[in-house]
Amino acid sequence: MIYKISIIILLLNICLYSQQATLFKNPPGNLTLPSVLTDENATPKTTGMGSIESKWVQSTSANAESLLGSFSSSADIGINQMIKDIMVNANIPEGKISQIKINFSSSGVEERSIDKDAVAFGDDFPVKYPGENMFLMNKLYRTKNAVIELTDGSSADFDPGVKDAFSEGLRFGNKTETVQGNKMVIEILYLMYAYEYVPLNISRLVDRSLVLPLYQTTDVGLNSIANISVGEGAQQYDYLVKVGSNVSAKPIEFRISNVNPKSNFRVGGKEGYTLTYIESGGNKVTFSISGFVISFP
Repeated sequence: MIYKISIIILLLNICLYSQQATLFKNPPGNLTLPSVLTDENATPKTTGMGSIESKWVQSTSANAESLLGSFSSSADIGINQMIKDIMVNANIPEGKISQIKINFSSSGVEERSIDKDAVAFGDDFPVKYPGENMFLMNKLYRTKNAVIELTDGSSADFDPGVKDAFSEGLRFGNKTETVQGNKMVIEILYLMYAYEYVPLNISRLVDRSLVLPLYQTTDVGLNSIANISVGEGAQQYDYLVKVGSNVSAKPIEFRISNVNPKSNFRVGGKEGYTLTYIESGGNKVTFSISGFVISFP
């Protein structure tokens, strides 16, 4: 139910053309993938994830063209809403706002995408993102040579206060501005206007007890961990642990003891665990395991 409510909130007042494609409310000047949104109004974040090389290519997606059409022409979303919001936030009088006419043009659409299953999440990801339900941005759309032409219908000269509002409010590093008469022209070499996302969940495991017999392979069935075996090492209370998984034919091996009681290990790019030695006796060893799992429901 929480997941469904989150999705509904995300889509309110946003033009949606598929389950995953939507317009930016405030297009960023620059953005890399993968990025995470903690909620609909959050700034995209890239920390806690490994970088993935991707390139901008010409888009052939029908969604891309449809989204650009709505971004450029709809009254309550896209460039028209952005311009209005900037003036409202700058306390421009309503009478002046109604006199500013907007014309938007651009050429071509490009897209940049990654495979969500290729994203590697760092051990610090659950700490940096304490929520459970988020969104992974896995595709971006941009248009080239964007031109925003603003005309002040109430004056022969463009209002300096309105000009300053747009200079501050439209924060694109690749823009140029010119003012002539009652027109202000803003040119943006590349303008990101839409993205695609997939829901992302973090499941956390905290101090689960594992009692494992020595010299046996024990089926665990914990997420991608299939089994664990424990053998004695060279010294007393020194154990060799082997973790079998569903993602690799080769087991993960490490040593653990009462002197060095903790060991961190990863299972693929979306699971991370800490195994802690607690005690041993009667040919059994007791551990505690904590960790996290990233999933795309």
